[in-house]
Amino acid sequence: MRLDKTPKFSRVRVTAVGSLSTSDKDSNLLGAVVIPWTHLDSSDDVFAEEEVRGVLTSGSELHWMAGDTEVEMTELPHYAGEPEDLIMQARPIASPSGSKAYSGTFEGWPSLIWNCHTLYDAVKGYNDYEIAVEIILCGLSVAPDDGDLRPMILAGLKARYAALARRPDTYPPAEYPWRTQKVPTEGMLGILRL
Repeated sequence: MRLDKTPKFSRVRVTAVGSLSTSDKDSNLLGAVVIPWTHLDSSDDVFAEEEVRGVLTSGSELHWMAGDTEVEMTELPHYAGEPEDLIMQARPIASPSGSKAYSGTFEGWPSLIWNCHTLYDAVKGYNDYEIAVEIILCGLSVAPDDGDLRPMILAGLKARYAALARRPDTYPPAEYPWRTQKVPTEGMLGILRL
């Protein structure tokens, strides 16, 4: 399987280095388990045929690898737990300056949120609250504990879950996917592949 076909927040083992291997780090990651974290992005190499994707290697280090890197799935994305339990860990946190009004800039956002468009959209205010909560629960299951990253994701979860709970007719609580299964539906896995 190719790295560019795996869902975010899964765990994969690197089995072959991709065509854009630019550092010894890529070779050192052979056999290592990494977490696909970002969307696909253009390579710095203007002649490259492949896009690159950010993966978490250890802790909060983001490393960019070629999309054609060969990987083997070791763990699909899964939910970090029940939102009611997780939001108990949330603490007040100031909104990033880059989230004011329509600015949409990186200022104040932890780089691991800013570089993952899917997670950024969910934390900042995705308007489909059930999907936002699902994305955040999957991100929390593999998010490192560094700095403001986890507190900001938890604050986003608290806000999105509160908005979801206010709409029981639109989003029936008995049908929340994380209540009935441990891993996301195929539809959510499709969103996490984007």
